[in-house]
Amino acid sequence: MKTRRALFSNYLYIVIISAVSSCQTLSSKEAGEEAIGDSSSSLLENTLEEPSVRFASVELHTFNKELKSNGTVSATRKAVVAFRQEGTIQDIYVKEGDRVNKGQKLAAIEQETYHRNLAQKKLQLTKARLDFEDLLLRMGYKLKDTAELDREVSQMARIRSGLGQALYDLELAEEELANTVVTAPFSGLIADVQARPYNSTSVAGGRLCTLIDNNNLTVEFPVLESELAFIRKSGRITVSLFNNKEKIYPGRVTSINPRVDNNGMVQVQAFIDNTDNQLLDGMNVRVSINQSVADQLVVPKEAVLDRQGRKVVFTYEDSVAKWNYVEIGLENGTQYTITSGLEPGDMVIYEGNFNLAHDKPVQVKTPGE
Repeated sequence: MKTRRALFSNYLYIVIISAVSSCQTLSSKEAGEEAIGDSSSSLLENTLEEPSVRFASVELHTFNKELKSNGTVSATRKAVVAFRQEGTIQDIYVKEGDRVNKGQKLAAIEQETYHRNLAQKKLQLTKARLDFEDLLLRMGYKLKDTAELDREVSQMARIRSGLGQALYDLELAEEELANTVVTAPFSGLIADVQARPYNSTSVAGGRLCTLIDNNNLTVEFPVLESELAFIRKSGRITVSLFNNKEKIYPGRVTSINPRVDNNGMVQVQAFIDNTDNQLLDGMNVRVSINQSVADQLVVPKEAVLDRQGRKVVFTYEDSVAKWNYVEIGLENGTQYTITSGLEPGDMVIYEGNFNLAHDKPVQVKTPGE
């Protein structure tokens, strides 16, 4: 009897526990459904919010057409400076990066040998002059008559006495001595110094350094053959560094290579005004060619979207966004010209337009937003 009662009590306990668990599960499910319903309502409300936009009236303006390219800077005057005489290098007065003026000393070789040679040529000249005078006296002429000598007689006396050769040898010796000092042929920057003191000039192949005139620079850059007319008409360019777009260097086109390469590109050269000497030979730069085109309908690039493979601009009309297919013409870094799809006076939405749809209500952002 006690065993049956115990079994009945355990069964009753299990039934009660199961009922309580079912009630708790049902309450949790209902609470979850209620939460999901609240979340869906909130999401729907957010989707239905009116987007905030900014717009501006488009009018006819002068458009700054711009063509971009990359180019390489090169010096119009660049020379390999070499030793003009053989010998041992005594001094090098410059280093790479130094700015020098025309005629400034760059290096020198030992001069002792050349001084001795010059002294010898001076002695030979003195002897030749004595022989010249002696020859004239033997021919019956006086020394005071030298200026009045017949040209043929004077020429013959100079040759026989060796005076003409002695004068030439002396001039050559003076030139060789002067050439032991290397000077700058023009003002510029020193680059690629190859020679070293106490070495023979033949070790460097006679080469001292490279001299670059970075005040006179050109930039060479490629353009499409279809853009040649624009290049010729503009004629003006600007150059900027890759690491500093704010600094602009003006320039002008100086030559166009009349040959089109396999990629349909033409090489153009332009002179650059290197005002602050920051541009260097061999430097890579950005090149912009600009031309003003009058009476163009201009919109910001942010206003133009790609939808279904076509260009779209949204306009603002009576607090709703209107979808407009457009055709673009020219472009620069910040703007497009519109050739069809808009009219002067249209209110073009340029901010908050990414997720717009046709006839979608919008609100205008306040200036402080």
